[in-house]
Amino acid sequence: MQRSLKSIWKIYIQKLHIRLKFLRYNKQCLEGFILINYERMIKDCFWEYNFTFEEIQKLSQSDNAHEKEFLFEKILLNSTNLFADLKIFDSKILADLINNYKVPSFNSAHAFKRKNLAEVYFLNKPLTINELKWIA
Repeated sequence: MQRSLKSIWKIYIQKLHIRLKFLRYNKQCLEGFILINYERMIKDCFWEYNFTFEEIQKLSQSDNAHEKEFLFEKILLNSTNLFADLKIFDSKILADLINNYKVPSFNSAHAFKRKNLAEVYFLNKPLTINELKWIA
């Protein structure tokens, strides 16, 4: 009986250890009142890279403009939770990134729509996507 209790305890500890590793990896950060799910962000936006949530946070706070532009474009074009994920940036920096973003020629319709949605939400600019406008 003691052996089976030991083995049960060992399995429990192993599962607990796996869960703790999972929680550390899937850290969610409360920024404002928006929960940024870094695990989902990595799956959506950085599937071709091996970034950790710490590296994404460092990119968002970097002094290097190219790194911030890279992160912004990846989130803008790929995130399934665009508005929450863009809040990883400070509001002034986000405004600069949105205003300075040049829509690429590849996939331009998609990029234009996503940029306009970010402009409307964060900068109170007019909505220019006809299919999303209210009919007056």
